[in-house]
Amino acid sequence: MKILFIKNSLALVIFAFFMITGCSCFAENNIPYIVDATVEMKESSSEYEICGLDLYFLNKSESDVESFTISFFLFDKDGNPISTGKSNIVLTIEKQIEKEKPFTTCISLDKYFNVVPDEIYGIDYLYVSRIEYSDGSVWSDPFGMKRF
Repeated sequence: MKILFIKNSLALVIFAFFMITGCSCFAENNIPYIVDATVEMKESSSEYEICGLDLYFLNKSESDVESFTISFFLFDKDGNPISTGKSNIVLTIEKQIEKEKPFTTCISLDKYFNVVPDEIYGIDYLYVSRIEYSDGSVWSDPFGMKRF
């Protein structure tokens, strides 16, 4: 009878362990945002002279966002990092965004270029590395591991 109790207890502990760790891993994969962006390089724009970033951010959390930081890389048509400026860009956007609300904007990337490029660039590895909320809490993913 004692052996049966030990086997049942051991099975219960193993089951609880997998349930707790499985739920923990699943919760980390639930990121509190949706982000998308495209690079714009039009002849005439009021937002930029060389290059701009059309950004879409959706606050999926239950708190209002005060600011968020995005990170991304710019690539040429062959998939190589750009050579006419900085290829890894990190931007902090200070904008209050209500819970469950989207935010769109165009951000000038002119200061990251030293010459006007001949071709349109692509964007890759876009993620949000930090979100500061109005209640004082902070969500962070410094290397984009939760997103990818």
